[in-house]
Amino acid sequence: MEKKKGNELQIFLLMLVLVILMVIVSVNYLYLPLVEEKQQLQEENYVLNVRLIELTNMSVNENFYKDEINKSRASMSEVLDRYSAGNTPEKSIKLVSDMEETLKMKIPTVTFSSPNVLTSVKMPVVRDAEDGSYSIGYYDVTLLQETLSANYSCDYNQLKSLVDYVNAYPERMNIESIAVNYDSETDLLGGNIVFNLYAVTGTDKQYTEPEISNIRLGEDNIFSK
Repeated sequence: MEKKKGNELQIFLLMLVLVILMVIVSVNYLYLPLVEEKQQLQEENYVLNVRLIELTNMSVNENFYKDEINKSRASMSEVLDRYSAGNTPEKSIKLVSDMEETLKMKIPTVTFSSPNVLTSVKMPVVRDAEDGSYSIGYYDVTLLQETLSANYSCDYNQLKSLVDYVNAYPERMNIESIAVNYDSETDLLGGNIVFNLYAVTGTDKQYTEPEISNIRLGEDNIFSK
């Protein structure tokens, strides 16, 4: 009888060891992988939720971004539109002729310089895609400067008007220097004035040859009317 009880105890202990081993195996090979997979899914779900929030905010602010892009386009176009596509002696002659006619002053001689490269930069350009989105590209823009030196004769008010004329000129230019002499016999001012003329290359703007048919050639003063 005692031997039978001893066998039953051994069987019970063996069964208990088997159950413990099954629990350990289940935990290590079934439960823990599921916990790790669940944690990984939670992390991926968090990343997807963050991205969803970003996309939702972008969708809500889509019109704002489009407005900002269009404002940037307009701002860049406004800056570039102030610069000509090129300056040539013919264009400078037309400029001086217009000054004489508009301001009623005399500019008997002018001197031109060759274009000088001030800087070259990569300008961003926003392009429309067929799906309604935007893409950003770049194009090389070179800023050129050349000088126009002219002798002049005018009165005081005409000289002030010349400064206003330069400031209001639709293409970018400025006055680098003015030398002024007073002639007591004629009560006029005279001297030399140096203009800086600017142009950009690399944009869509094309140089247009000026019309100078109203300027008489073969004269001692080519600017005389």
